This record gives sequence, structure tokens and C-alpha cells, in this order.
Amino acid sequence: MAILYKQGCAGDLSPIAAKGEGRIAQRCWDDHQKDLVVTAHRNGDHMMGSLHNHGLAFDFRGQNWMTVGKLEKILGKDWQVIYYPHSGHYHAEYDPVPF
Repeated sequence: MAILYKQGCAGDLSPIAAKGEGRIAQRCWDDHQKDLVVTAHRNGDHMMGSLHNHGLAFDFRGQNWMTVGKLEKILGKDWQVIYYPHSGHYHAEYDPVPF
């Protein structure tokens, strides 16, 4: 299993986001023998309010088995996943809902 990083992908993740990235990478390998390709951490231009700037979000290339529902189940409570079909990538962010 490997996590591959697109050239230019930079910046650290918070521990909880790094754990989420690892969960997805492990599932990619265990179920499909594919490596996870991460395209963004803190690098690049992100929307105002993006959790990338806080190390709580990462983007990665989609694979044919992935769906938003499956990915959110792998990541668990307090995660949101968005799919961008125009670029074929996913955005995952740790965003717990306050009580």
C-alpha cells in the first residue's frame, strides 16, 4: 500500500485528517490493490472557508469503486466527502457538527 502525492501537493494534515487519508488508502489497497493518489493538502487555491487551510481536508483522485457514501462510511462520523465529476476527484474534510 502506498499514498502517492501529485507533484506540488504540499502542507501537513492534522492528525485526524492524516488518519482519514490512511483509512482510504488502506481500503484502496485491501479491496482493490490500488494506491491512493492525493492531489491537495494545504497547497493550491481553495474556496473561502475551506478546511484545507487548517489541515483538515485533502483531495484525491477517484477510482471506479468509490462513491461518496462508501467513502463517508470508511471515514466515519464528522466527515464530509464531495465528488467533483468535472475533474474526477474527491474532497474529504473533517468537519464535526457542534452540539
